[in-house]
Amino acid sequence: MTMQFSAYQIESMLDDFQQGNFPSARSASETLSISEEAIKFSTEYISQFRETYIPPENYINRSFSRALPWTEYLKLFMKHSYRLPGWLRRVRRNSRDPLYPQLYRMLDNLPIHLEIRERVRKHLAVRKTLSMDYCKLRDDELFLYFPLHYQPEISTNLWATYFTNQIEVARQVAMGLPGRYTLYVKEHPSMVGKRDPKYHKKLFGLPNVKVIHPYHPNHKVVGHPNCKAVVCLSGTTGFEAILMQTPVIILSDIFYSILPHCFKLTDLTKLTDL
Repeated sequence: MTMQFSAYQIESMLDDFQQGNFPSARSASETLSISEEAIKFSTEYISQFRETYIPPENYINRSFSRALPWTEYLKLFMKHSYRLPGWLRRVRRNSRDPLYPQLYRMLDNLPIHLEIRERVRKHLAVRKTLSMDYCKLRDDELFLYFPLHYQPEISTNLWATYFTNQIEVARQVAMGLPGRYTLYVKEHPSMVGKRDPKYHKKLFGLPNVKVIHPYHPNHKVVGHPNCKAVVCLSGTTGFEAILMQTPVIILSDIFYSILPHCFKLTDLTKLTDL
């Protein structure tokens, strides 16, 4: 992460230099307080990132929820049925502990009937969410991109406390855009099945908002020639957008918000002033 932050510092330095704001009396290492080796690494990293997308480490070889046919679920159940006795013993043992269910109330220690209900609910939510009529990117339409964030998480609940209602954020941003711009919204891949499908139906009903498929590659949206800016609360997407030279409108205090091509906004009514 330290090296990636250095990459952002280098990008900022290059922009300042092109605009004539760079203090020529000081070297790059003195200005940024980093070594020449780090500068070289950062410059090479930015060039490589722009040529070939480098996904975050936690997304490498990561699988997301899929809507499998019921027959496939039956096959998986038969394949792993040998684990059922051990699972039942674990559930029974944990249920006898008077402290365990209260201290660590989560999916792993729910009563067996609630755990089964939760898994069925998630399966149905995944099927409904992925089967919606999503929009595709158009080459004749200018747009801003707003990726939904994972919730609950520090990037939203702590860093962007006043913007946790992401439906309302999308609505206000879409309303504040000039007439020829559209707001594209995409669900966070890890939230598929966790948010109620009714949540996404509300997004579909917002004026001047188009919802794209949750599993559409994020970097292809950010790097699209018609994507004029990325609006985000915090998180990785804004970080990647800056590396790809796409302007970012950030709604929280995050380390890359200090860069000149990242615009911090705390009042959505002033969106048109940017």
